[in-house]
Amino acid sequence: MKYDHLSHEHRRFAIWLSTSAPQLLPLFDFDRRCMLLEKANKYLRGKSESEKLMASFFMSVFGGADNFGFDLFTACKILDVKNIEIIRGWLADPIWP
Repeated sequence: MKYDHLSHEHRRFAIWLSTSAPQLLPLFDFDRRCMLLEKANKYLRGKSESEKLMASFFMSVFGGADNFGFDLFTACKILDVKNIEIIRGWLADPIWP
């Protein structure tokens, strides 16, 4: 498997991200276990509000804190069912990389 060298939680996150939001994979360096902040900031420019919310959600999960402006109430108002289900799934079984 591609992520066998990672810790259990980092591997769970990488697999979860690759299935839930593969477009965000380039924002993370799993070998170095870090987020690529310059790429992340560049990615966020010009994205829709829902795309920004989901990116900030995944980045906050990876970082273990909300440093990216994710707001659950705003997310509930504007995200579609698919994205709400991704968040709901994480709430039911959190991943802490």
